[in-house]
Amino acid sequence: MNYSDSYWNKKARPPADFVTFVAEMAFCRTIRPFLKTTHYVLALRLPDDGDIYVYELAARRLLDPECETDDNGAPVVLVTNVKSIKAHTWDLARKFNELRRVVIFYTDDMEIASDLALLIDHRIDMELPDISHFKATAKLLGRAMSHNDAVFLAASRLSDIRLALRPHRSIANLVQRLKAVIPDAAQPSGVSANPSSPRLEDLVGFGEAKTWGLQVAVDINAWMAGELEWADIDKGIVLVGPPGTGKTTFPKALANTCGIPLIATPLQYGSRRGILATCSRTCARRSKKPLMPGHQSCR
Repeated sequence: MNYSDSYWNKKARPPADFVTFVAEMAFCRTIRPFLKTTHYVLALRLPDDGDIYVYELAARRLLDPECETDDNGAPVVLVTNVKSIKAHTWDLARKFNELRRVVIFYTDDMEIASDLALLIDHRIDMELPDISHFKATAKLLGRAMSHNDAVFLAASRLSDIRLALRPHRSIANLVQRLKAVIPDAAQPSGVSANPSSPRLEDLVGFGEAKTWGLQVAVDINAWMAGELEWADIDKGIVLVGPPGTGKTTFPKALANTCGIPLIATPLQYGSRRGILATCSRTCARRSKKPLMPGHQSCR
């Protein structure tokens, strides 16, 4: 018996649960510049493949909730991962020409063959769920969640959360179950990293910028240990590129690696005389740590 693509698309849409809502929020934030675009092929890079299925499900629910088809009954939205694409070049061209919106999840640029690369409009680093997504989902579903539990869940795999979550059980019970099975996650390192984005070591494709950032992290650790003068630390770089190339992800990951807070400001605000300096001094006094300022161009 043969089943159409639309049949399998419908089968891949079970009712949304806690994890699905969290993944949808993160996915929506990642592709926000394209939400009103009708035709595109996007490749979204994840740190690893552990949660690919969760994000695929979230993407299908967000982009194609009604399993939309064309006049011939063929799907117009495709959400998949790079390992599932094994067609020959002419098959890819024919298939993609029939689609309106395509999202492909992957973990390494080396996974993307040259023929597939020619079909991709943009490659984007997936914005991982942060504390606010977990709190918002808990509020949406009417479930109590403490700040500490939200912090813990934001640093956990979504696939692990889905397995541990049981109906009619509290979020506190979920966290307790996760900590019992994954003890390493219950004892985070002394570095207060932001779980909403990966560390710089996890990023790929940044070349000399990544090398520079890793050296800055080493220098900041040396400064905090009293082994280096602040004046000896490089003051910054400029990242230039179109939307989706990682200009926002890079400073977040660098701040995570350094274990220091990130201040992200629009360029027009940061350039006003004294504003960024005053903000930096105030935050530094409160956190008692150095800060990672980051500017976003207004263009």
